[in-house]
Amino acid sequence: MSVVDGLPFADEKKKYILEVLDPVLEEMVSDVLTEVPPVPLDYMIGWLRKRSGLVAVHDQQSFQSRNKALKQELKQIKCSIEEAGNAIKAEKPDEDEEEEDEDDEMDEIPERMKKPEAQMGRTRQSVSAEAYGTWNQKQAFTPPVHAKSDDQKDRLKSTLQKSFMLSSLEAKDMETILMAMKEVPMKAGEKVINEGDDGDFLFVIETGSLECIKKIDGEDKV
Repeated sequence: MSVVDGLPFADEKKKYILEVLDPVLEEMVSDVLTEVPPVPLDYMIGWLRKRSGLVAVHDQQSFQSRNKALKQELKQIKCSIEEAGNAIKAEKPDEDEEEEDEDDEMDEIPERMKKPEAQMGRTRQSVSAEAYGTWNQKQAFTPPVHAKSDDQKDRLKSTLQKSFMLSSLEAKDMETILMAMKEVPMKAGEKVINEGDDGDFLFVIETGSLECIKKIDGEDKV
């Protein structure tokens, strides 16, 4: 007995039901009974959309819409960045003028950088972190050269390479420092440098040790 038997349809429509509709309906009903969805109608509508390919088309349209929205947002961000850049460029000339005014004001030595009269008689051989202007012209530095024997150079180089500040120097720079340094033997109890003196030299201890003594409350403390 066929499912179309007794139906008031023409033979052509009965054939359509058996050959076209029935296979689709059987498959859909089988999936509905397998999944047992809480809302069968929504499930069947989604099933038919998926079977017909409408879901893929819908997803493609959604992707195109999101892509269009992202491009529009990116365009707005780009415009905002360009406006900010133009605003910064418009303000920059005023900042340059202020810097030029500050440079002009530095032509005279500031009071806070003047040395006390007690130190005016002592001239420093090297300058570090100094401000320069018409009152203090920067000059090219020529490192001193003190003759050394090969043994002195080897001993000094071996000591300098233990320092993290000097160990990575290139051979040319290391040679410059080696030749600029001067070996000074010191006696036990002799002071190397006093607190308050200008730090004009780099001391490298090859052998022996030093004590750091600081005056606290009128007393020398190690």
